[in-house]
Amino acid sequence: MKLAIQRRGRRAAFCISHVQPFFALPANVNLIQTAPFESGGHTISLPAYLRERDLWNSPIPAVDYALVLLGEIARQWRHEIDYVVVLLHRKLCTTQPLGKPDAAFSNMWLAAGDSVDVEAELTRYPEDVVTALPFFFADGLEGQYGRCHLVHDFWRLLAICVDAGLLSSSEALAFCSDKVLLWGPTMGQLPVDVVIRLAEGYERLLEAVAATDFTCTRPQDGYQKRCLSFFAERFVGYALLQELLQMGKVSRLPDGGITMARHNIGYCCTVAAGGVAPDELRNWTSIK
Repeated sequence: MKLAIQRRGRRAAFCISHVQPFFALPANVNLIQTAPFESGGHTISLPAYLRERDLWNSPIPAVDYALVLLGEIARQWRHEIDYVVVLLHRKLCTTQPLGKPDAAFSNMWLAAGDSVDVEAELTRYPEDVVTALPFFFADGLEGQYGRCHLVHDFWRLLAICVDAGLLSSSEALAFCSDKVLLWGPTMGQLPVDVVIRLAEGYERLLEAVAATDFTCTRPQDGYQKRCLSFFAERFVGYALLQELLQMGKVSRLPDGGITMARHNIGYCCTVAAGGVAPDELRNWTSIK
């Protein structure tokens, strides 16, 4: 059954959230709820979708299927929309820096929730790709993963990707050493067909992992439990980078970084609920 959505012209916007968003959502932004909570506006339930597909008891964390649901919606509406816009419960991609720079991340900004006009920000999006400024890691995606999680888990998941045909051996090596991390399709605006392809690849990754006996090496460690999610973020971010390179939206720099046209650049803004001042957010470095 085709899922009902709100849209504005040939663009559909979605906020993926497990709690009430920290900013007011315009009426035409669809709320994808990864967990039940009281809200107004048009909502789409991820738990209901997973139950319909008999995925509720999957070993994969339910929230990891949010992109799969987004891809399903994009497939259903691909002939009626051109672009998919995505924001998170306290993050959105703006066309200008909003608030104050994050002390820990030079390409992220912090703002009070009541100072963010989401509708105005989304209205400024061009009819083109908008993606948040990427992260650059001199030691590559493998090195960055190993600084946050056990690199052994990275290698195990990478082997699953190669065995499942998601990456060739040469692509796997390039993935490990790539220095650029894009936010993926969960921040900004992308053509609907790109979202569909990214979601399909992401779902294949989840299916491949679910078909094995993979568990994180330290399941008793709360942070390490998200080792698959952390890997999947990098997997889909790398896939998005390949899409943008093919589209000519980004170009490689000699140091392995990328450059893009000004109108394609977005800025990741993290917001707080209510009237919290940006100065009080300077230590929110755990928000990833």
